[in-house]
Amino acid sequence: MTDFKVGQTVELVRKLDRGLSADIGDVGTIEELTNDPDFPINIAWLKNGEIEAVNRREIVIIKDYPVEEEAK
Repeated sequence: MTDFKVGQTVELVRKLDRGLSADIGDVGTIEELTNDPDFPINIAWLKNGEIEAVNRREIVIIKDYPVEEEAK
């Protein structure tokens, strides 16, 4: 299982929820991890700034933390 963290850049690879405004291929940043059993990851989409909850199966990490941030 992928270990998602706040600050990572992710890409939407599938849509499990028709109410999601983002489209396949959209990129965003993980803003918050929640306890929601179905959609536990809040993403801020770069195209419109909207924050939406997604399921971990809907996204893939495309950029992790910069090295400087990991060292703190």
